[in-house]
Parts: sequence; structure tokens; C-alpha cells
Amino acid sequence: WCTIPIEVYPGMVEILKMFTVVFQACFAITAIFFWNLDGILSYVDMIFVLASPFVDVYWARICDTHGRLEPGDLVLYSLFIFYMIIRLWVSAIAPAHSSWYRSGNAGLAGKFDKMTFVWTTRSASQVSEILPDILELWNLLVQKWGLQNARKVCEISIYVTDPDDDACALLRKEFGHTEFYRNGGMRRGRADMKK
Repeated sequence: WCTIPIEVYPGMVEILKMFTVVFQACFAITAIFFWNLDGILSYVDMIFVLASPFVDVYWARICDTHGRLEPGDLVLYSLFIFYMIIRLWVSAIAPAHSSWYRSGNAGLAGKFDKMTFVWTTRSASQVSEILPDILELWNLLVQKWGLQNARKVCEISIYVTDPDDDACALLRKEFGHTEFYRNGGMRRGRADMKK
């Protein structure tokens, strides 16, 4: 396949040489300045980056002498460029950040013991609109895990700082019968964040 005669147009060889050098320069800049230099592939990348100028000069001389690359040189050139294309492609499609779960498994962030949800709001009416959804999720957790286990892994605290006493009284009247309110899940005042 590499010996099929084709008509070479004026300037075609120079343009292909120029694009090869530009592509390899882009690979070198990306490998040196943008990728992590802490893996085995970074060493392989550096070998390719350092070898690029030498092999380009060699292949340019072969091409000038024979008018084309020999089959062995064509295979080596293809492997050389293919490696760079694959490395750039894999880096381009890799996610920019790992999920918290994968990255957190190595550190303390992956070992959650308890979730504490603290909500401080100035609007009692906002609490009356959103609290039913929170209670529905809490009841689902209690139904699946049981009350004791749910309390071990999740704590919800709502602090209402609404200056309107009537709105707070209506909120107490609306949710005062719930176990959430009776157990101190909703309080009037500010949260003590130092605790």
C-alpha cells in the first residue's frame, strides 16, 4: 500500500512536513506544560518529544533522497504519529475531575460518618413551603433504615430568624405536631456554628 504511485503536487511535501512539525510541537507543548509529569507515560512522552526533531530530520532526508518513505520508515512514522494522536485523544476525552467518590476514597472525604444539614432562614413562610419535602425525605430514610440508624447518619436542623412573631406562630402551629419539631429539629434563632 505504501508503493502506490501518486501524483505529488507542487508544495505538497513541504506542507506535509510543516504540518508534521506543527503537530509534534503541539504535542510537546501539551505534554510538557499541561499534563501531569508523575506517571510512566510522561517519561514515554518525553522520549517522543526529544526524539521528534531527530526523526523529522531523518525522515525529511529520506523523503528528499528517495522521493518517498521506505516501507519500514513509513511504519515507524505511522507508529510515532499514532502514539501522539492516541495520547492527545485520551487526554481530550478524559474527565477533567474525578467524582468525589473516587477521589475521596483515598482521603478522609470518602469516609462520611454523618451528614449534618443546617438551614438558617429569615422566612418562616419559606420553611412552611420547603419543610414538607424535607420531612418526606426524612420519613423515607426512617422507613428504610429505622429511626435510630437514620439519626446516626443524618441530622437536620432548621433555624428560623423571622422577626414576624405571627409567621413563626403559624409555622409552630403547622408543624408543632411533627416528631421533627418535638425533637428540636426546628428552632427559632440563629445556629451556633461553633458547635
